[in-house]
Amino acid sequence: MDAQGVPCALAETVAEHSYLASLIALDLSSRLKSRGINIDPLKTASLALVHDVAEAFIGDIAKTFDKLTGEVKTEVELRVAEEYIKNKFLLELYKDFSKAKLLKLRSLDSATT
Repeated sequence: MDAQGVPCALAETVAEHSYLASLIALDLSSRLKSRGINIDPLKTASLALVHDVAEAFIGDIAKTFDKLTGEVKTEVELRVAEEYIKNKFLLELYKDFSKAKLLKLRSLDSATT
């Protein structure tokens, strides 16, 4: 068992998680697009693929800590990504993801206070 109580045989790596998330995003967004929803499946899958890229540099943070830090963790990850990701296309994708995540966190914070 890992620290979160997940059996090691079921735990996934960050790479597995990001890959599966991108496949799910591609599947769901292409289904939505086929139903007339204005969505770009390739961008959606690309965002899912890079959504945890900062964890390659700072490691995965436990959900408990993640919930407590919220916006701060996202801002730290964005700064780390800006420092270490040299590919401009990947960095812009990650920035798009982070900005949307910050907006969501701020909206949730406003709704609960």
